[in-house]
Parts: sequence; C-alpha cells; structure tokens
Amino acid sequence: MFRAFNILFALTMGTLSFGALAENACDIAFDDGKDQVNFKVCRSQAESGDKNSQFGYAQILMFGVGREHHAEKALEWYRESARQRHLLAQVMLGRMLSDKEFGALLNEPEAYAWWSASKQVDSAAKLWSRLSKEQQLAAKILAEEYVASYAYSK
Repeated sequence: MFRAFNILFALTMGTLSFGALAENACDIAFDDGKDQVNFKVCRSQAESGDKNSQFGYAQILMFGVGREHHAEKALEWYRESARQRHLLAQVMLGRMLSDKEFGALLNEPEAYAWWSASKQVDSAAKLWSRLSKEQQLAAKILAEEYVASYAYSK
C-alpha cells in the first residue's frame, strides 16, 4: 500500500512542487535515480539555504524515482524548507508527522502546528479531534509559535 501511495504522491507532488524548479538539478534528480551529478547539485543548493531546493531534496529522499526511502532525513529537509514558509513543505510535515504510513516518527502536536501555519484548517481540525487533552495543549502552544514564526504567506 505504501509503495502505491509513494508513486501516486510522487507524481502529484512532483508536478505541483517542481513547477517552479523546472529544469533544475532537483527536478532532474527526482525523476532519475541514476543522476548523481544533479542529486549532488540539488543537495548543495539545499545546504546553501534555498527553500525550494530544500523541499526538492526532501522530495527526492522521500519519493524520488530509483532511490531509497529516507523518511527521517526527508523530514529534516522539509523542516528546513517549512521554516522558510514553504507551503508544500509545511503540508508534508503535517502529513508525515500524523500518518504512520510515511515511516517517520509520529509527532501529532507538531503536525497540528505545521497544518496551522500552512492554513490547512480541515486537516488541523481532523487531527485535533484525535489528540488527547495533553496533546491538545502542546499542539496549541506549538501552533501559536509556528503561526507567528512560519505562517505561509503569498
């Protein structure tokens, strides 16, 4: 099931996310797991702080064609990009941190905070209803911080 989800999600997100990255190293490396040159360039761009390259590199680590799945490494790169207000990185963090299918350690209060920052109201509300009172308190505090610091804006 996860494999089928990977393929569908990779195709969808690849189309959505790499529109702005068309013809760059991350886009090329995402589509071709054998392209080590562009993979290294993409990683270098991500390390230099470019939020789109950070997102692209996370996508490669998570869903890239012909590559091993690295959920925890991808999670860190999504965080780097999300902290720079990258909407799709914030949405991915919400999904990964609340759904065990992605293979990352769950952190539902943090997932709620990222969905709040990215204005994913429906996703945040659905998750809220699953949280314990203690988790809700943690999520509320974290969401206030994330909205103040990282809220997505056009």
